Amino acid sequence: QTSEDLIDTQLPAALKSRPDLVSLLIGGNDIADPAWDLDAFCSNYRAIVGALKGMGATVLTMTMVDILPVIPMTHRSQLAGFLQRVRVVNQAIREISQQYNTMFVDLESRIGLQDFSTISRDMIHPNMLGYEMIAQEVIRYFTNWEMRVALHKHPGIHGVVEPAEDVLRAVPGVELVDLKQPAIGAMANYFRALPAL
Repeated sequence: QTSEDLIDTQLPAALKSRPDLVSLLIGGNDIADPAWDLDAFCSNYRAIVGALKGMGATVLTMTMVDILPVIPMTHRSQLAGFLQRVRVVNQAIREISQQYNTMFVDLESRIGLQDFSTISRDMIHPNMLGYEMIAQEVIRYFTNWEMRVALHKHPGIHGVVEPAEDVLRAVPGVELVDLKQPAIGAMANYFRALPAL
């Protein structure tokens, strides 16, 4: 989903359930559209974070992983525009996160995540291993907290959500919340964004 989709679908459900903690990792589907607009993304991102903070939730924001190191040299020129957009949107996320005083994890150059084994076939989203590693990166922020956490589930990618749920259940004080949202589709659902490798 794009940031606009999130505002239309997930944000109302999140506000209704009033979770204590919301993690926000978004931007890949926005920049996959060659006609994407940075100002529109920033406006959407501020609206999302502001609404969540406004209801009293703790918001954990994250940048996207820079996949440049895993792209073969023969394909980097084809993907140059997309890779540049990753860095641009990540910088915007950093600035907005600071503005709203969110908890923040910078995944852009995180060692271990910049590996082909952690990226899904669409070259935008993490795969099961990638999401598990992201969960490990943010889990330290959860220590000794009491909080309610909801996950956005995509059954189209089997085995992605379950490891994250297992990690969260292992953290003292964390309660998983079901938002009763339809669990359909896949995270990796934009097939025209990148050329085939």
